[in-house]
Amino acid sequence: GESFKSYSFFHEWCCQQIGFGCESFQLDKDLLRRGNKVYSDITCTFLPQEVNKLFTSRQACRGDLPLGVQRDKDRFRAEGNFGSFHKRHLGSFATANEAFTRYKQVKEAYIKFKAEQWKEFIDPRAYAALIAYEVLITD
Repeated sequence: GESFKSYSFFHEWCCQQIGFGCESFQLDKDLLRRGNKVYSDITCTFLPQEVNKLFTSRQACRGDLPLGVQRDKDRFRAEGNFGSFHKRHLGSFATANEAFTRYKQVKEAYIKFKAEQWKEFIDPRAYAALIAYEVLITD
């Protein structure tokens, strides 16, 4: 693959991509290759903003707990705001791992739902990556 060091190459590549120029679509660099830091023709795709923001980990805000888990006195609460402005309570659990497992189930199902909803409007590579996406406790 080619990195985007040349603007002319980047512009030519963009013009051939599904989603380029569509309102609210964003260039994504790490759905196709998890953890990728390099913008290139084989690692990037355009995604609707509502899909792209599903992969924000907000690590600084959550401390040492797994993604989607909040401490609730002596229990752990699974919660997420999938497609809404308000957090949705997904259950209360004895351990952080149990709460994360519930969050993972709901988030993966929601990502698949969004993949199906956007299937006709996104790159087939992005669709495949969304369908196969696994939420990890290290996210």
